[in-house]
Amino acid sequence: ELRDVKTYLPSGYKLNPLYPNPFNPTTTISYYILHSGHVMIEAYDIRGRLIDKIISEFHIAGYHLVRWDASLYPSGVYFISMEAGIFQATRKVLLIK
Repeated sequence: ELRDVKTYLPSGYKLNPLYPNPFNPTTTISYYILHSGHVMIEAYDIRGRLIDKIISEFHIAGYHLVRWDASLYPSGVYFISMEAGIFQATRKVLLIK
């Protein structure tokens, strides 16, 4: 039945753990948005400085994947931040070259 399927669907917005992590030089960012709208994903260094605007665009509701290529950046800890409507989440990743 449809209601059984519904129990397996996300109930809101979600930024999944990045994979792989640690990574070199690319990692996959997967996320779910409940409603269509503007999504912004950015990368920050350990000092909180914006280093890369990964995406800033309109997405339809559902699951999405984006790959981040960090080959231009040095090894270290980075924070991936996602904003969609009032939802905001951050994940930590480790780039090892």
